[in-house]
Amino acid sequence: MAKKESLPELIVSTGDIVLKAQDALLARSKASEAVAEEDHAKDRVKTEAVVLRINETDKSNYIGLIRIITGQDVPSVRVEFRINNGALDVGEEAKLDTLFGVSKPDLFERAKVITEITAPDALVKDLKAWGLNPWDYLELRVKDEAGLIAQQQNGNLLCCFNTAEAILPKKGFLTRLNEIATTLSKGAKDYINVYLDNVLKPTVVLGTKTEAK
Repeated sequence: MAKKESLPELIVSTGDIVLKAQDALLARSKASEAVAEEDHAKDRVKTEAVVLRINETDKSNYIGLIRIITGQDVPSVRVEFRINNGALDVGEEAKLDTLFGVSKPDLFERAKVITEITAPDALVKDLKAWGLNPWDYLELRVKDEAGLIAQQQNGNLLCCFNTAEAILPKKGFLTRLNEIATTLSKGAKDYINVYLDNVLKPTVVLGTKTEAK
């Protein structure tokens, strides 16, 4: 391989440009410190939010969002609890039938899930070829397995991933849980509490406007 040719250079160690360069480095340092402080503060918010969520779950109140009002005319902060890796093995279906009875179909459904992306470059290429934004489906992982599988089943994608059948929580899972909470047995509630502890992941969103009541 040919060696990359160096550009002719000038080395400067005095003058106004040195001061401006120092300002730029200082600004970058401050920005990095601010990002680290923000991340640390978010982690503390997540910890407190998880405690609040679990307290509510113990009272059969299944929440997916905590909105934090930090002051008048100040944007609110919210913590979203998103289901991540919520698929259950199909072997759990009999237990779900026993625990949730007629409510089980409103909470869980059988579906295919992606177990492995076998050709990531081809997957991105196919999505683009069909006019789809790959990052609506991918986030260094598959964000919406069902949507991507539907595209493949419609014949729009080459085979770029492996799938398996699993049991997934249905859309509106937490809302439906709250609707039927009073009908659930202690066993069902205990099962749901452990499940939610494992799959609900908090995400802190800063600077959102308070919604109108």
